Amino acid sequence: MAQGMNKLNEALASLPEVRELLLSLDAGTSPIAVSGLSGVHRAQLTAAVRHKTQRPLLIVCADENEANRMAGDLHELLGEDVSLLFAREWQLRDRVFASHGWEQQRIGSLCSLAAGKAPILVATVDGLMQRTLPPDALRGAVTDISLGDRFDLNALSKRLVESGYTRAETVEGVGQFALRGGILDVWSPLSAPVRVEFFDDEVDAMGEFDVTTQRRTQNVKSLTVLPAAEVLPALSDGGREKMLERLGRAAQKIAKKAEDSPIVQTLRSDIERLRNDLPLGGMDRYLAACYPDEVCALDYLSPDTLIAVSDGMRVLERSKNYHWELSEDVKPLIEEGVLSGEFAALALSQEALSHRMGAFPVLLLDSLPTSRNLLPPRAILSMNARSLPSYGGSLETAAGDMERYLGAGCGVLVLCGNETRAKNFRRLLEERNIRAQLNLKNDRLPAPHETVIGLGALSAGSEYPQLKLVILTEGQLTAPLSGKRAKARPKKETSARAALRSYEDLSPGDLVVHVHHGIGRFAGIERMRVDGVDKDYIKICYAGNDSLYVPATQLDMVSKYIGGHGEDEDGQIRTKLSKLGGTDWSRAKTKARAAAKDLAKGLIALYAERQRRPGFAFSPDSKELCFISNHTDHPEANTNADLFVVPVTGGEAKCITADNKAWDGTPKYSPDGRYIAYRFQVVPGHESDRFRLALYDRATGEKRVLTEDIDNWVNDDFLWTPDSKSIYFGVQELGAVPIYKVDVKSGKHAKVLPDRAVATFCLGNDGYLYYTYSTTGKPSALYRMKNGGKTEQQLTFLNQELEDEVDIRPSEVMWVEGAEGAKIQVFVVKPHDFNPNKKYPLVINVHGGPQMQWMNSFRADWQVYPGAGYVIAYPNPHGSTGYGQDFTTSISGDWGGKPYEDVIKVTEALAKLPYVDADRMGAMGWSYGGYFMNWLQGHDHPFKCLASMMGLYDLRSMWGTTEELWFPNFDLKGQPWNSELYKKWSPSEYVENFKTPTLILTGERDYRVSYTQSIQYFSVLQTLGIPSRLIVFSNDGHWPDTMNSMPVYYNAHLEWFHKYLGGDPAPWDTHKMMNNEVEY
Repeated sequence: MAQGMNKLNEALASLPEVRELLLSLDAGTSPIAVSGLSGVHRAQLTAAVRHKTQRPLLIVCADENEANRMAGDLHELLGEDVSLLFAREWQLRDRVFASHGWEQQRIGSLCSLAAGKAPILVATVDGLMQRTLPPDALRGAVTDISLGDRFDLNALSKRLVESGYTRAETVEGVGQFALRGGILDVWSPLSAPVRVEFFDDEVDAMGEFDVTTQRRTQNVKSLTVLPAAEVLPALSDGGREKMLERLGRAAQKIAKKAEDSPIVQTLRSDIERLRNDLPLGGMDRYLAACYPDEVCALDYLSPDTLIAVSDGMRVLERSKNYHWELSEDVKPLIEEGVLSGEFAALALSQEALSHRMGAFPVLLLDSLPTSRNLLPPRAILSMNARSLPSYGGSLETAAGDMERYLGAGCGVLVLCGNETRAKNFRRLLEERNIRAQLNLKNDRLPAPHETVIGLGALSAGSEYPQLKLVILTEGQLTAPLSGKRAKARPKKETSARAALRSYEDLSPGDLVVHVHHGIGRFAGIERMRVDGVDKDYIKICYAGNDSLYVPATQLDMVSKYIGGHGEDEDGQIRTKLSKLGGTDWSRAKTKARAAAKDLAKGLIALYAERQRRPGFAFSPDSKELCFISNHTDHPEANTNADLFVVPVTGGEAKCITADNKAWDGTPKYSPDGRYIAYRFQVVPGHESDRFRLALYDRATGEKRVLTEDIDNWVNDDFLWTPDSKSIYFGVQELGAVPIYKVDVKSGKHAKVLPDRAVATFCLGNDGYLYYTYSTTGKPSALYRMKNGGKTEQQLTFLNQELEDEVDIRPSEVMWVEGAEGAKIQVFVVKPHDFNPNKKYPLVINVHGGPQMQWMNSFRADWQVYPGAGYVIAYPNPHGSTGYGQDFTTSISGDWGGKPYEDVIKVTEALAKLPYVDADRMGAMGWSYGGYFMNWLQGHDHPFKCLASMMGLYDLRSMWGTTEELWFPNFDLKGQPWNSELYKKWSPSEYVENFKTPTLILTGERDYRVSYTQSIQYFSVLQTLGIPSRLIVFSNDGHWPDTMNSMPVYYNAHLEWFHKYLGGDPAPWDTHKMMNNEVEY
């Protein structure tokens, strides 16, 4: 494989820009900025430079995902091992047990660097910034043991302790050793446990062993024992005593100012424990005392190492954010007396890191030219390299592009994972009349007009026009659009993990398994304050009265215990609990891993629901509870929920909103306890009445409306400011959710964050508003803006690689005159790789609700259909929210009236666009949108096909089967026996006009729109001989389950639209997907 990639590396090195770069490096010019490079291009460029110069390489990435992709690409291109260096979690508290896995992986990479055995290193920028032990200290902590070596066992034992190892009776985990007579067991990081047998002082035999059975598994001839930790007092500058002197001086300096300071007591206590060789946890808090000089991974590099910064803007932002996050994390520890401020500098600043990097030759590799980077460039180059999209499994599309490339005189190199796949892929190409040569030795590149299939795997495809070379990857051609292959769903679950679906399946006393710490007993959920923040924790009890608290953010580390049980003499079930840090639980680990995600799903859902649910709130002093309750005799037919308050100690609940006969809810106490803010509606029985924001004065009982003059819905995620003077809230408005701020005293409000579809937001203690939002053309990210400011800062870039590689299409806004002269907002998304000179099929998507709004936000379907060659349009007709309450309410009693006129007029306007093929138009919709498709079926329309999801067909039979009777009662003005609207607006009344081919999807567990509605509709279409297809998701409700059913959902639509509108074919056969006959 390496030889074939060398041919590619040589070709890339021949490019004029690369030759100029190499000459600049030889001349000592640095940094050099190179733009025009996506992720895979950066790997290819650095591989070509490495191939040509043989310099050691360090590639700096913004996050671990990018680093892993970069490492994989470099390994394929160069055929060399690539080391990884990531940031680790600091262990700063004593008596808090935590895994040292990340730290030990860092140690392994640093040891390889120190020994000159890591010529290629890929690191995250925060991993580089973290301080560590000096290279000489690390080398001094490494012990090599080989057959025939001689050791003083007492001296060897002492050396292991000084290198961070813990002596134990039996080795059970990494970082432990046991010495019994002439037998030494030791478990070094990144190694299997090894048993060393001595004859007198000579190593006589060595072998790996199983910690569970204690039996040897295979013989070895040598072992390199790496240090087990980074903070090693014995290897401190001047030794342990010098470190203790530094701690003593720090305590003395603080004591002069405040003798009773908690940190003074902490320092003096820890000094005594270290001096007496007593165990001390959280040693990272003394890293700076152990190693006074600021040492980081850069100190391990050889001077001629070439540093390549991948995506400089993201690296710069991550470095700044990491330093800020670390400073915020240590503040509460300093205040509590856990950490001394003198030793709180655990990482280099961004400026210090940039300064140190300046001592090396540096490449700044970016997609676009940018002025935001770690270092200012001294030379600027631009590469002519193109990214190639994924074909989503559509070999026909890929074959068409390959023919275009070959016709233009390019050579096409296709990389496959192994010989069998290469041969299979050649057969697939030949079936599409594309001849390809197998080159399993990878000893040449394709000639012009030639396709060559070689061995290898890169993260993405690329094109180099100057070389007339196109590189495609097997995954790019055959993987689904998501870029990740999912396994076929099993037909039947038989494992024990199927029994655990939610938190309710766990009871105190149940056995659970933590992936790192083993079998414990679930004790319940506890809320604790850690570092000044209240969080929910799962409490797990272990052997020896130890307890582990797992935060909700780490619940995927826990699973329900599914191993075997033993019985004692009385026949009672007994299972041995693990010791924290032990490995006695490994017998059950394989099964536990299979169940971990199932448990995590239930627990995370519980935690998220607790945070999201607006049904109750506690007063700031925790003495009172405010909750929402519908006390009417028929809550299924009445929306009149009220707010009640009750002392937490018990007593009679008091209704505080009895004067309002409509809905009241989402209570939130002001931080000073004076008010309860809440939302309310004024029209009884109308679930889609305008949501207003109001205040309840707890002392006087007075109520006051804050948003009466805002004629749109206030969302439920409003927030009090800490001083109780203002409230921030989101409003559904013109296809967006801007954030408003209202002054509680005056009632004056202002829009503080306009023109964004904000999904979540919170107020920081630093004076910033933090929020997430997306646009149609940009996936979600976290941002912040200074309160009262106008400059927005993006904080997360988790989707940057996707944005660089994929032609994610933005939406364009049109306004069309609809019914009664109203302006209808329409979002239009053009196809990927849009060509204005072509005509494309059009699909109209009508939203559900019907009282909701399409927004300028990222949605999968807004890219799936454009990715298959369709123009897709999303109108907000009468009934939508965000355009005033009269516009929203206008649909009530008029389901097929004004909305129908709106959609037809929107379609007519879109059909006149020069890039829309008016002869190839279809429509789709879900819930009310599904109803609307069924309504179109019986009325004039221009669509060649329809797709109806979870739609209503017969309004009269719907009434008695829906879970929300209040909805048809209000919107259809009564019940079927006393309102003619059930007949007037029922699609079933217009069967004589049915003629359009229709795809129907429904969920058997849909209690809002019973799946029998879809079965009735499908039966009619089949009886009339109208082309139709019915798909029933047996385990889904009113929307397909994201993981299991959405691929089928999208694939079925693409099949249907391809058949009648002529867009790109679907990736798979839907029938085979439903029968688990194909992986997707």
